[in-house]
Amino acid sequence: MEVWTMLERLGRWCHRRRRTVVVSWILLAFTLVSVGGMVKPDFDSEFALQDADSQRAYEVLTEHFPDRSTGMGEIVFHAPSSCWWPSAPC
Repeated sequence: MEVWTMLERLGRWCHRRRRTVVVSWILLAFTLVSVGGMVKPDFDSEFALQDADSQRAYEVLTEHFPDRSTGMGEIVFHAPSSCWWPSAPC
């Protein structure tokens, strides 16, 4: 029963000072995001796995098709000619 009494008192305290609690949480979140932004390491987009099949495939792609070796591509979907969605313009 002692735990419920402690949690009840904490809940009542937070309810009585709800504006202070909300402002405190916002300041804490802002502080953590700011500190995290200052401490984080620099991101590096270069990644290579030595002796991996995918790395060898990437090297072959770069050698034979340099304009297509960026890792970007297009996906094309083909829709049937009939309209199956009622609100779609056909």
